[in-house]
Amino acid sequence: MSDFSDREFHVGSLVGLRAFSVDSLGRLNGPSQGGIFKPGVNEAECKTDPYTKALAAQLAQVEARLYGLEQVEAKRGKKAKRGELSTAAVGLREATKPKHTLAGLGCKCGFYAYFDGMNDYLRTGRVAAVVEGFGVYTLGTRGFRTSKARLLALIQPEMGSSESYLSVLAFTPTFGRTPPSTVDSMTPLLWSYVQRNYPDVPVFASQDEALAEYPLFQPEAPTPDTDPDFWTRSAS
Repeated sequence: MSDFSDREFHVGSLVGLRAFSVDSLGRLNGPSQGGIFKPGVNEAECKTDPYTKALAAQLAQVEARLYGLEQVEAKRGKKAKRGELSTAAVGLREATKPKHTLAGLGCKCGFYAYFDGMNDYLRTGRVAAVVEGFGVYTLGTRGFRTSKARLLALIQPEMGSSESYLSVLAFTPTFGRTPPSTVDSMTPLLWSYVQRNYPDVPVFASQDEALAEYPLFQPEAPTPDTDPDFWTRSAS
């Protein structure tokens, strides 16, 4: 199974570790999908392109139509009307495909975090943080993705050279008119912007100190006694 795509839940909350990119205004952003992470509760938005979804739906109907034509003819021993077969096949497809719920099993969008102690997206210029995820969420072998999240703690990053930070500003001609690009080096000034923007979030000198205050939460592994679908669910 995927690191973040095992089973969907709808209640409770999780605590995980993750990294954020930082733009030149000191705002935290998702390192892969982007999007500004604000103080307080953040609600994820589905990034699936409507055209791509519509095309996928059309392809699914074609597949169902072909699948239904073969199966129904074999069962009846005769050729039926194509329209009738199409309706039956599409109905079967709609009944069996997973429902698209943001951060659910059928959607890859949402806020990601690790509960195994790793932080794969942490790079120079990024900020590590402890977050609480809640709402609809899906678990994986290493972490989770959720429909809602908020910051619990920030971890003091390593500082880079001021020249690297200033070069980003110098070569961003649209600065002030469009969202500034993320930077690849942290400076005391930029870090002060981050702390100014998230004043209610505690800052820790190290990951160990942050996790001592906000331990990572990983749900217990399912057992035959706790999971009614234990013998049929996929393994992770």
